Amino acid sequence: MVFRHLLNTYSAMHARRLPHFFFSFILASLFAAGTLLAGPIPEYTPIDPPEYVPDGAPDFIPDFPFGDVVNPYMDANPGSQVVGVGDPVTLRVDVAELGQVGYQWQKDGVPIPGATESTLTLPSVDRTDSGTYSVRITIGESALLTSTAYFSVSAPSIGDGNLLNISTRGLVGTGQSVMIGGFVIDGSEPRTVAITAKGPSLAAFGISNAIADPQITLYRGQEVIGSNDSMSDLDPIERDAIILAGIAPTDPFEPAMAVSLDPGPYTVRVTNNAGVEGVGLIEVFDWDLMTGNAVDADSRLLNISTRGIVGSGQSVMIGGFVIDGTEPKAVAIIAKGPSLAAFGITNAISDPAITLRRGQEIIAQNDDTAALPMQNRIILAQGGLLPSDLSESALLATLEPGAYTVVLQNNGPTDGVGIVEVYDWDRIAP
Repeated sequence: MVFRHLLNTYSAMHARRLPHFFFSFILASLFAAGTLLAGPIPEYTPIDPPEYVPDGAPDFIPDFPFGDVVNPYMDANPGSQVVGVGDPVTLRVDVAELGQVGYQWQKDGVPIPGATESTLTLPSVDRTDSGTYSVRITIGESALLTSTAYFSVSAPSIGDGNLLNISTRGLVGTGQSVMIGGFVIDGSEPRTVAITAKGPSLAAFGISNAIADPQITLYRGQEVIGSNDSMSDLDPIERDAIILAGIAPTDPFEPAMAVSLDPGPYTVRVTNNAGVEGVGLIEVFDWDLMTGNAVDADSRLLNISTRGIVGSGQSVMIGGFVIDGTEPKAVAIIAKGPSLAAFGITNAISDPAITLRRGQEIIAQNDDTAALPMQNRIILAQGGLLPSDLSESALLATLEPGAYTVVLQNNGPTDGVGIVEVYDWDRIAP
């Protein structure tokens, strides 16, 4: 039989019998001639029908039609998989040539015309070059498709400061207590966003009551745009792109999606398929800003918000957001509780308070909008963001590019539903 690994091919023929061929996608290590691999051998799929049964003691005979194959790698800066627009990129595959070797490079599974050498050079990449690259190697009638190399082309920062992403950690319940993330795409052009939710992987950060099996469902109004229960269920190209961007969940039960959306408001519901309350994390990313697939200045994430249970200790709601670019950005941050009763929320928190941090540094705090300077309240009212209940919280702040967190807690006596919202004030200010 032949065990064909991504790096080498091995044959095992039983006495005076024809060989039977198996293909392994998972075989993780090589073994020497005459040595049986210790431990269980993972999944093998027969290539030809099993018309005979091997017998006798197997002799393992190495068979190397491809020699040693080193899968594609980036020749320049191999430790990085994100490059800038206009940068040169060289991809290379190494084969110990034992004969006439043929090469055909592929991008996202499609052959690249004229790319038939062991080296693929892209002298000046643009955003359309982002993707997965592999090589089909042939020697005579034998062929091998290598594993993939990934890289993403990112555009330069636009420079005016942009909301790159928001993430919110809080309790995920059932009914009115599911976690709901909301965001608005401004402008006139479609925008691609990536959405992830995490549960099991939070245990590594000391969260003892994380949800076991999160699911995300994306809505526009009442229309379901998309849903995902596990990133492993995604189309391979979409999954690889999310991995390449560095935002993929680390647990196979955690979901993700990347989707192009027209301007307008959207919501994402996070539920726990295990059916019990626990801590979850939802993240919304401006994919176009992250990957450089589009830099249209007309469309942006205008605001990002999350509704969920606000508890205490590990169960407080923590919103995080990132400001991209090189210039400061003005943001408005709102937390709501009592006013949610008008929308049928019967278990809303009674006294929300917010604390804005950068790392461990406290940037600003607010417990009641009534405590803000009158000028700030007038400005918020003119922008349509002044909370209707002045016991709810609000902040206006101009922030340097970087990562920030907003801790939402309830000064009232019981846990309940709250909302934290972050707005790009520069785009909505009157």
